[in-house]
Amino acid sequence: MLDNEISNHLPFYLTGDPADALKSAIRDFQRSPTNAKYFIQSNKRTEFSDVMLQGDIWKNFPIYDFSSDNRRNDISGIVVSNSCDVSRENKREIPAKISFCPLVPLSKIETLLAKEVDKKSVESKIESIKRQQTTQFFYLPAQEPLNVDCVINLSDIHSIDAGYYCKSASSSKFLTLSQFGFYLLTFKLSVHFCRQHENVQR
Repeated sequence: MLDNEISNHLPFYLTGDPADALKSAIRDFQRSPTNAKYFIQSNKRTEFSDVMLQGDIWKNFPIYDFSSDNRRNDISGIVVSNSCDVSRENKREIPAKISFCPLVPLSKIETLLAKEVDKKSVESKIESIKRQQTTQFFYLPAQEPLNVDCVINLSDIHSIDAGYYCKSASSSKFLTLSQFGFYLLTFKLSVHFCRQHENVQR
């Protein structure tokens, strides 16, 4: 993608150095999916350190697994709700819910694929996931503070009462996506959930 084409697709609110940094990250991604920095440095204190944002990964979400009839309380997951919808500052008559997708090691997806297809097909599918070419999955490479390659299955969405979770002593932010990581997530969400050109005459 040429620089002027990249510029045409940048968020309107980004100008100057932030816009240049995002363009640079997109070029890095084009060279290799793992080149671009997906996360804000974990040791870098920012104004968003204690704020829940769309694309954040938080720890200790509870989920209920219908297949095993079990409840788990230790799930790390990415917030897919809009930032304003889960903001603690936005008071509303009807309590807000946090929608999130569990964080899953990529190795687990490889294991599942290996039961269904041959080794060459597994390698091809994993490469497609890493290149963000599989709409169902959002790939997150092993970069500080994430120590293994992971994916988010955008079809596996759970919800929890925002007030209940945020008041829990076990709730904590694990990482925040960089500007590039968030930019990429919004594309994946748009493609996965909103396909205007589905070619269905309704």
